[in-house]
Amino acid sequence: LATGQGDPRQAALVAERLYAEVVSGRRRAPENGNGVRTKQPLDELFASWLGEIEPSLDATTVGQYTIYAKTHFVPFFVEFARITEAAATDYWRERLRHVRRKTVLKELSALRGFLAWCKEQGHFDAVPLVTSPPKKPAPSVTAVNGP
Repeated sequence: LATGQGDPRQAALVAERLYAEVVSGRRRAPENGNGVRTKQPLDELFASWLGEIEPSLDATTVGQYTIYAKTHFVPFFVEFARITEAAATDYWRERLRHVRRKTVLKELSALRGFLAWCKEQGHFDAVPLVTSPPKKPAPSVTAVNGP
């Protein structure tokens, strides 16, 4: 992976971060099995997807998906290679700090649709599994024993 840095010290720092992302599963490894077949910027991929699905959805849904892409997906994932199973889980954990589970589920549905489209278009080999946040566990009931 290129660091995009001319300064050797900065390049070493960026390389360290990139390596940690690959090892943790938050970025696809560049060699053997990367699966990513596109270098197209993530925002352009989202725009292409939205343009293609627009006729099949109502205007409100397209508007909502556009907001998800611009405001949440592109800033969080930054590039296509960073959309992995682990990163998707990081995404919903982060989003749950700000919005309700119901909202996150809608966002994840849009993300899954985008990833399925990317697979159909040949942008990568395999769609990463995008899990959903679990339902809140039922509050435990503690019985109070009398004297």
